[in-house]
Amino acid sequence: MAQIWQKAAHVRGKVIQLPLPGSMGKYLREGQNLIPEHAFGRETFSAWLAKNADSL
Repeated sequence: MAQIWQKAAHVRGKVIQLPLPGSMGKYLREGQNLIPEHAFGRETFSAWLAKNADSL
């Protein structure tokens, strides 16, 4: 996602992988930080970026 955003926002820089171990990592990987009724949306991040390119 970071690389897709960089390309859309015309930003340069190094993207690193940052593992999130433990309970917080599990919480995020399972999508528990999302709205439960809408945990799996239909719009992709790329599509959202395209719609909002003017505000990046």
